[in-house]
Amino acid sequence: MAHRTAFDLGDLRAEFLHGIDLLRQTVPTSNAALLHGNGNVIAVAELSDHPEFSAQQLSTATRALCEQVAGMRIDGLAYLIARKDAEPHMIFFDRDGTREKMCGNGLRCLARYAHDAGVISAAGDIITGDGGKAVRINPKIVEGTLGIPRELVRLGEKRWFLYTGVPHLVEIVDAADDIDVATAGARLRNDTALCNRVGHPEGIHVNFASWGQELSVRTYEVGVEDETACCGTGVGAVAYIGWKTHRNSLPVNVTTRGGPMRVDTRNGALTIAGTVDYLVRPLGPLLSEPGIEGATS
Repeated sequence: MAHRTAFDLGDLRAEFLHGIDLLRQTVPTSNAALLHGNGNVIAVAELSDHPEFSAQQLSTATRALCEQVAGMRIDGLAYLIARKDAEPHMIFFDRDGTREKMCGNGLRCLARYAHDAGVISAAGDIITGDGGKAVRINPKIVEGTLGIPRELVRLGEKRWFLYTGVPHLVEIVDAADDIDVATAGARLRNDTALCNRVGHPEGIHVNFASWGQELSVRTYEVGVEDETACCGTGVGAVAYIGWKTHRNSLPVNVTTRGGPMRVDTRNGALTIAGTVDYLVRPLGPLLSEPGIEGATS
């Protein structure tokens, strides 16, 4: 998690409250919380009247919140839309306001929040821009489905591309811990020729992976424009490529800077599992929209 050298959780909560007040100037969010999935810091905010919001409004609101909180970098914002008799939806924006079809840790954090709010049980489905994703919630551990990997391309002896809901470049290195991810990642993420070659001119997430005594992954993320403690879709991409190239089997444990994750397959779809916990708990009663089964009053 990116944060100041020292911070107080009370100060973080105060900053988050102020950020939510700024967000509400653009979109009337009913409730919100701050969580992390393996150190990937994700805000979750409830939307009860989504059709009234434009993507630009949500993008503006996301930037306002993320820029306000200085005590800990918020990597993205997952908007939860929950209505009676319908599967919950996730709309995800990176901290810079870029909309993404999917975010693995965003999905897992939103799943934890939705479970605690009574929207889904210990297993359920959440609709994302990349389709429906199954989730399973256990104490502290949340599993999310990434779906069937797509667009696999070998770009070189130690370079691959894979789409796991967002576009991922995988660089195979001798030791991931030795890489200057901020510099090397930015260079590859902004390589126009490379991005065009894989069909994603908007930019690609860059993963540095090494197989030694353990599989280690570090990721530079588009929209954050820096290394994050963990990227769920990136971890899934690396584990899948390792499996395809006989470097690892599935399931496999993956070491990230935010802690271990486990990657597996179910019916051909990749799954990722790891810790999810609150940094700032919900600011008000969970799920204020009337008529939602399991909502608290």
